[in-house]
Amino acid sequence: SESEQNSAGFPPIFATLLGTQSDEITTFNQENYNLSLSTQWEIDLWGKIRQGRVAGKQQYLAAKYNYTYYQFSLTSEAAKLYFSIIEAKQLAANAEKKYGNAKIIFDLYTSRYNKGVISLKALQQSELMLNLSKSDLENKKSISKSLIREARVLIKEYPNLELETAKDFPESIPNLPYLLPADIVKRRPDLIASQYNLLASKALNKQALRSLYPSFSLVGSTGASSNVKDLLNDDFSVWSKGVNVFAPIFNAGKLVANKKIAKNNKEIAMLEFVNNLLNAYKEVESGLEFDRSTQLSLNLLKDNIILSESIYSTTFDEFEKGVSSIEDVINANNALFDNKNMLATTERIRIEQRINLILALGGGFTYKQ
Repeated sequence: SESEQNSAGFPPIFATLLGTQSDEITTFNQENYNLSLSTQWEIDLWGKIRQGRVAGKQQYLAAKYNYTYYQFSLTSEAAKLYFSIIEAKQLAANAEKKYGNAKIIFDLYTSRYNKGVISLKALQQSELMLNLSKSDLENKKSISKSLIREARVLIKEYPNLELETAKDFPESIPNLPYLLPADIVKRRPDLIASQYNLLASKALNKQALRSLYPSFSLVGSTGASSNVKDLLNDDFSVWSKGVNVFAPIFNAGKLVANKKIAKNNKEIAMLEFVNNLLNAYKEVESGLEFDRSTQLSLNLLKDNIILSESIYSTTFDEFEKGVSSIEDVINANNALFDNKNMLATTERIRIEQRINLILALGGGFTYKQ
């Protein structure tokens, strides 16, 4: 019968010995909680950690002074752009006057040609001068507009052509002393940053050397392992303390290589500092010499403009009377405005060089005569 057999077909006696299949599973719960705290403090016996802290501080100061120098440089470039706009406007104004003179000559020659006084070749020469003057005027205007838009973008405004500037350059700038102290370049932020980089590289070199020495650390740990009820019971807590000593054995080659790299970086930083210092003195010396020579050039150009205006006026009067040729008028007109353009460019260069000199000196300065 079904009651005498199990599901596998074994007799009841074998089912008793082998056991019967059941869906019941016996389970039990065990809860265990751990609480631990570990500490480790390295003893800076050789000063390795301290040198790293010193290097970090020097690197921060170097970055700070580099940022200051970049701000200073950006301000200088903005000032140069401003005076470039003044120069461009003056060149455009000179080109417009030159075009006006060419238009007067062309109209005069057109009238003479219609009367049969001059040849077609002479009229064509005057027209050629007029077209060249017109082309030069448009180029000068385009350059001026481009610089104005660049300045508008620099001040974070829409690049239209509305920008107020002075019409002329400053009539005079402060005179320079004949003697300046040699340590005035120490005020330059980039030199200060270079010096801090050198100090940081020296500290990193010392740190790399001290990393070859054994390190000592104080270690300690405490904790407990039990159920929640007895977790804070002292009977279930454990603790330990001691001193760890680590010596570079397997990674000694890596540390030696790092030491060589740090030494090379220190030498590179030293060479960069010396090179930056010499370049600073060179910039100051060149700026002082150029500043004095530019003033002489300006005085000569102003005298040339007075002479050129007189020559052009005389030549044009003779041209109207038929005494001078059109070539004489063209040459006199070109000489006049070439000198005026050179004056505007020289004034802009003089101010740019003074800005460069201020940048080389690390800012403005005062002196007693």
